[in-house]
Formats: sequence, C-alpha cells, structure tokens
Amino acid sequence: MKLEVTDDFMDCEMGMEFQDNLGAMFDCTGKKFQNLGDGEEKPNCVHGISESAFGELLSLMKDAFPNAHLPLSFNAAKSVIRDLGLDYQKIHACPNSCMLYWAENKVKDFCDTCGVSRWIIQEKKGIPDNNDPPKLIYKVPANIMRYFPLRPRLQRLFMCKEISEIMRWHAVGRKEDGKLRHPADAKAWKSMDARYPDFSSEIRNVRLGVIADGFNPFQSMNLSHSTWPIVLVNYNLQPWLCMKQENLIHSTLISGPESPKNNNDVYMQPLIAKLKSLWNIGVEVYDALTDENFQLRASVLWIISDFSGYAMLLGWSMKGKQACPFLDPTHKWRLDKRRFNGEVEMGTNPQILSGTDIDELFSGFEDQFGVKSNKKGKSDSPFKKKLIFFDLPYWCHNPLRHNLDHMHIEKNICDKILDTLLNIGGKTKDHAFFDIMVHFPVHLCGEVEYGGPVHLRCMFPIERYLGKLKSYVRNRSKPEGSIAEGYLAEECMTFCSRMDKRLNIRLHYAGQFQRKSYVGGKSLFVPNVDYDEFSFSVLMESVKDNLHYSEIGGVYIKEGNRGGWKMLLDDKDTDEYVLGYNDGEEIEFFIDTIIDVEIEPLRQMQSHVIIRPRKNIIHDSAKKPVKRKYITTQQLQKQQKILKQRKEISPEPNPIMHRQDVTVQEKGAARRKLNLDS
Repeated sequence: MKLEVTDDFMDCEMGMEFQDNLGAMFDCTGKKFQNLGDGEEKPNCVHGISESAFGELLSLMKDAFPNAHLPLSFNAAKSVIRDLGLDYQKIHACPNSCMLYWAENKVKDFCDTCGVSRWIIQEKKGIPDNNDPPKLIYKVPANIMRYFPLRPRLQRLFMCKEISEIMRWHAVGRKEDGKLRHPADAKAWKSMDARYPDFSSEIRNVRLGVIADGFNPFQSMNLSHSTWPIVLVNYNLQPWLCMKQENLIHSTLISGPESPKNNNDVYMQPLIAKLKSLWNIGVEVYDALTDENFQLRASVLWIISDFSGYAMLLGWSMKGKQACPFLDPTHKWRLDKRRFNGEVEMGTNPQILSGTDIDELFSGFEDQFGVKSNKKGKSDSPFKKKLIFFDLPYWCHNPLRHNLDHMHIEKNICDKILDTLLNIGGKTKDHAFFDIMVHFPVHLCGEVEYGGPVHLRCMFPIERYLGKLKSYVRNRSKPEGSIAEGYLAEECMTFCSRMDKRLNIRLHYAGQFQRKSYVGGKSLFVPNVDYDEFSFSVLMESVKDNLHYSEIGGVYIKEGNRGGWKMLLDDKDTDEYVLGYNDGEEIEFFIDTIIDVEIEPLRQMQSHVIIRPRKNIIHDSAKKPVKRKYITTQQLQKQQKILKQRKEISPEPNPIMHRQDVTVQEKGAARRKLNLDS
C-alpha cells in the first residue's frame, strides 16, 4: 500500500497541508523511535501475527521508511538469523524408517533396505497464463525428520554473560555438604568425573540429559498421530533452572503419524554423530564473561523416558518376565504364592549387566531397522538391538544410563489402588495387583543415589513442555512443520531477550516484581532460624513448599539506603548477607520468577520471605527434632486478632459453678449458658 499525496488533504491539527507534514511523520524523530537504548519504549514481540501479515507489515514499513535497512519479506527476515544458528535441517528418511538420506546417502533416491522410493510423485494442472505445461510434476519427500544442530545452540549459551556465569554453578556455586540437591552431588556424575579428569577439569564443559517421548500434536484424541521430539537438558544450570522450558534444547523432531518404535536409532544418527564430535574434539566457543575463546566439550549423563519409551529406546521387552528380571534371591515376594500365580518362584535372576557387559554382548552384532528390523535380537541377549548411544566412547562406563520415570510409576500405582478399592469394573486389580509397576519403586532409591533429585530426571516438566509444543500447531496437515517453526521463533525471542534486557517478550517478562501483587499474595514469616542451618537451598525449598511458586528465578535483597537491589546466587552470598545482621533482627528476601541482575523492582513492595535468625539456639539431642511450622504473615495477623478479641469479650466467672448447694441440672444449665454467651 502506498500513500498518494493530493492537494485535497489538510492536516487539521497542524493547520498545514498534508504533504508538508510527511517529512515530520517519516523522519523517525518521534519519541517512540528515538533512543531505544534509554529503555523508555520497549519493542514488543509477543503478538504472534501470521507470516503473511508480517510480510505485509514489512512491505508497509519499507514504503514508509524507504531509507531504512529492512528485510523485504518474512523469508528474508528469517535468513538474517540463520547466521546465528537459529535454524534447523530437514533430513529425508525412508517411509519404513530403514535409513536416512543423510551423509553418504544424501544423493540416493531409493532405500538400500526395502527399495522404496524416497519421493512421492504429485501432479498439478499447469496455469496457461504462466506458460506452464498441461501437467506439472512435483517430487515430494515421503518422510521428513527435522534436526536442530546442537553446536550453535551450545555456543550461544556463552554469548550472554549471565548465562555463562551460571553455567559454572555446578562447580563454583554448589554447596558440597553431602546432601543431594543436584546431579553433581550424586555418584554417576562423580564417577564420570573421576574416570575422565581431562573432561571434568574444564568446568564449562556441558553435561546433558536426553529425553524422548511421543505425543499427539492435535487437541483431539480422535485422531491417531504420534510425533516424537528428542529434547536435551542442560545440567550445568542450577536445579531450579534445569527443567525450565526456555532452557530445554530441542534436538530432533520425528514425524508421525506412526511412532518410530525400535527404529528411533535411525533418526538419532545426526545427534549421536555431533555428540561424538563434541566429546572427542569439541567446538571453539567465545565466552562473553571472560572475553576469551575456549574449547567446549559435551557429554550425556543419561536418558529419560516413560516405560514404553524405555522399551523402544533400549530394545528391551517391557512385557512378561523380561520386564524387570532383577529381583533379589532372598526377596519375600518369591515365596508369596497367594498374591501371584500360586507357585514359589525359585528361578535365579540374571546378573545386572553393566555398560561394558552389554557392549561385549553385542560384539560383532549388526542392527537392522525398518522392514528388516530385528524381532528377537541376538540369540544370547535379552535386547532386540544395540542402543545407538553405545557409539559414544564413554557410554559403556556410565553407571546410570537410563532413568525409571517416577511420574508414570506414581500415576499407575495410584490408579491401581483406587480402582481396586472402589472395585471399578474392568479396572480393578484384585487378583493381579502386583505387576511390574508395583515392583519399580524397589529401584527408585538406588537411582536417587546415583542420579540425584528425582524431579530433575522425570517426565513431569516434559509433559508440560509437550503441551506447549501442541500450541504451535496451526496447520493440521503439517503439525511437525508448525512445531519446528514455532520452536524456532520462541528460541529466537529467548536469545534476543538474553542479549538485550530492554526487549519485552514472553520468555523474559518482568517477573513478579513488576506487578502490584505477586502469586498467592502472601509472604512467609519464619520467627526463629538457626544461623548454622539456614542456607540458600533451604530458602528455595521453603518458598516452593509454602508459597507454592511454580518457578523460581532469583532471590533479591535491598542494598543500601537508596533502595538498590542485589541478587543472591548461592549459599556463599546468602551466608555473607545473613551474618551482617544482628541477633533477632528481621531479614527480608524478595523472590522473583526470572534471573536478571539488572532488574529494578518496585520500591514499595511487600517482602516475600521474612526470617528472624537467632544465634546459639539450643537443640535437645535427646528429643526428637520438631519440624518448624511455617505460617504466612496473614495467618499470623489473623491469630493475633482472634486472641485480642477473646481477651476483650472474656466472660465473667459464674459463681454458681463453685457453689456446693446446687444440683447437677443447675450446673449443666449454667455451663450451657456460659458456652452460648462466649
């Protein structure tokens, strides 16, 4: 659309002709376009307009500002960010999931295993006005997977000073007191550090977790469709940041409508190849915090999936006696005939296989996928395939290669108990209660010892993340394409928000400080706190348990008399701050939902957590320690108000209750009257 200037238009406000005012309109001298660095006006990128509308907007802006350097179209705008690695690759695959047309197979047109064509031929009628032939023939790929390169996404983490600093938290900010707060406190992490000191010596090297799960991308369950994303978790971050959605790294998107089943190793080849390169060679990365380049390496700690995904990833049967053969020979369930099949189980369980044992078991074995996939695997092996992660040089020495998902275990056991107690038809487990799900909790304690806190290794946050991926689907005929484009746009906004705090976008909103009332509208008051027992981690746990904050980003304190703000990052900062106060003096903490050291909270803001630390608190070791009951400020005020009212209206003692010459009936009537009056 172009503006046509004629003599018929008059600017009523300015009292001048329209063409005389065009210069003032388009010279970019208005307040909204001046000095964006001052932070007065912030561009907003959260409206989610369509691609065609964005293109029209660019065209309009180009006409209005002919000298501005603007992209000509939406595709041209996307090409601007490709240099930052904000892109993904489309890799063609065999329709039967036999192979990828990738690397040395990139130019092939037919599958080496099943012989099926790579393409689907489509015909369309030509348009005579364009001098097209009567029929136009198009070759469309039969199956597409989408791969999001890992290397540029790891490089971008260190381009932001704040993120680069917290990438070191597991080594410099974590409190080492023997408690399990982070995977770095557990045996698996420490075991790999001890075995590979050349890797652990660089604290910036990244430890990753791989998550795989399938979901229906449509809101309606009437349609059968299974899309499989493969997501990476960054365990260098603090435990309250690891599973936040903006910190998850999308790696692979396997298209439906059918799940890949045992063929998912075919689609993970690009990821495994890059992980192998990141372990052996690494990648050169610029660290904005130290203003230097260094060689970054990465490793995988474990895999996370539900039980059905466990069978598909590892190629292990989840049904029958092989579902979990690891039952102790002296376990009491072996002698329990009444609850099982009426027989005593005397069979010996096989030896627990280490990664090295599995690697030797598959020596000389070649996997086959697609139409010729292995149905039974190797004759002397309980596995149907050799997991592709064994191509990583360190995988066979990893003590915890896969995690049992406690979310689904908890749900299934709860369903069994309720269905059995309520005797729901078709669902009651009265005679078949003790199945594999009831047995799984036996192994959870051992996994905690090796992996650390359960909430960092389960599917709870991933299921919520899959719900977010569903919201990206706009074209129901191409759900995976919509998900890929939606994730890319979200990733771009996250990166921009980290690099420029002025941008007011969805993933870097101003947090609870910029609101008049925060979530719950209440604060936590702890009257007596032992200096020796209080820490940053205790503060975080108290806030999550009592204020029910779903996400915690930063803890802030007031600094100085001018109302400045300082962010607490770890136990060391918290200890130094608390020790600066006198005994019994109240200390206020402000909890926010993002991490931002430059945030400016409202000055008149009710504190979220108030503590009153006490020194030399005497603990009676003979008595059982009593757990302190945390109450909110509102509850404390309400209790004080009730006590005050009771003192004001306390009834006079009734003399009839102390006389000896009254009957029992008269005393009872006086007692009832006393209760009514009070």
